[in-house]
Amino acid sequence: MTGTENSDLQWTRLNPSSMDPATDWMNVWRVMTEGWEWRGNVPRLTDETNPFPERTIRPGNRSTRMEWAAVPGVDNIHDLNWVTYGAAYHWAAGPYTLKPGESIRIVWADGYGVLNSLKIWEVGTDWEDGVCEPPEGMAFDEAEGVGLVDNMPMPYKYNLSLYKNNYNDWAKDCWVFTGIDSFIQNMNAAQWAVNNNYNVPVPPPPPSIEVASNPDKIVISWGRESESAADFAGYRLYRSEGLRYEGYIPTTDTPTREHGEWKLVKDFPGSSVHSYDDTEVTRGTAYFYYVTAYDDGVSNGPDVKNSGAVLESGKYLNMTTRATYLTREAGSNLEDIVIVPNPYNYAARELQFPGEPDKIMFYELPIKCTIRIFTESGDLVTTIEHSGSGDRSWGELPIEHMTTQTGQLPVSGLYIANFTTPDGKSINRKFIIIR
Repeated sequence: MTGTENSDLQWTRLNPSSMDPATDWMNVWRVMTEGWEWRGNVPRLTDETNPFPERTIRPGNRSTRMEWAAVPGVDNIHDLNWVTYGAAYHWAAGPYTLKPGESIRIVWADGYGVLNSLKIWEVGTDWEDGVCEPPEGMAFDEAEGVGLVDNMPMPYKYNLSLYKNNYNDWAKDCWVFTGIDSFIQNMNAAQWAVNNNYNVPVPPPPPSIEVASNPDKIVISWGRESESAADFAGYRLYRSEGLRYEGYIPTTDTPTREHGEWKLVKDFPGSSVHSYDDTEVTRGTAYFYYVTAYDDGVSNGPDVKNSGAVLESGKYLNMTTRATYLTREAGSNLEDIVIVPNPYNYAARELQFPGEPDKIMFYELPIKCTIRIFTESGDLVTTIEHSGSGDRSWGELPIEHMTTQTGQLPVSGLYIANFTTPDGKSINRKFIIIR
């Protein structure tokens, strides 16, 4: 029993120029039954010298998203062996014989392998800037007969012309292809879980979490749900600074790479602590948090690595997705209002608020006021209704840039901010925007 999407794709053929039907279908069958590709350059998922007896499904095609290789002057795929790689899916089960009333169990696993998010950002940024370098030990050698020294499959390895001598694209793809080790690791873990009847050691459940902005501190509180696990051992609190967390990458020209990395704030062994006052924070900067629970490792059975290691709950289970900002108590005097940064310089926008390039802060505001921003000639730019703390921003999230009422970015010039309280008191403050 087989399933496939376009089983006669060109890349499944060892020698497309021969157009030999017997060879074509032999390779298609080999791909579908053995997960074979790239002439054996990719290691098998499981050591075939010691296969699991009950394993009836072999891994299918593994593919990666890489630059489309092309050779100038070659218009026909049949004129060149192994030119492109695309996503194709092949699976096979059997052979098997079923009698009336008998059944077969088929387990399907989709696996993925990628670089970590920070490395993806670093490599992608370098590639976009045209300065990407490959992993150590790889070389784009144009000496005759040498070709490419890299980790990629045929035909890329020995054909510089496939990249049109584009070193930047080649270096990026070298990094992309390093993700295959995590793919193989993930699929091995899935296969191990199935063959062990899903008897997989698990960490304690994650706690519920609440984050509150208070004057001079951010308070993180969590529940006791994790302590229901018999082998519970403690909690760990993590924090990310700036609007560059999992799933969001800033699109600025000069990103600051250290922002957005998750860092351990504090470890809390035992069950006596369920809150933390984070005072190591900066006014106006966005923060994200998550809390994990971990076990003692003693009660954990063998895992896929046979390590019996301490296990920790995942970050995605209670990670905050809306930014938290340090707040200050409302001001009592309009004369104390401050605008930061002033001037706002587009060239230095990453230096003030990480990940929030279009943002101006108003500090020491009264508990309630209306902020109206005008151009130097008196045209109204936007109106902001403020209440609560002493802080307010003009543009605080990626989708809320510092814009006019019609959604336009303000141009360079002198601007006037008018602050008016409900009792009629008001004051004007000037600030400059440089783009």
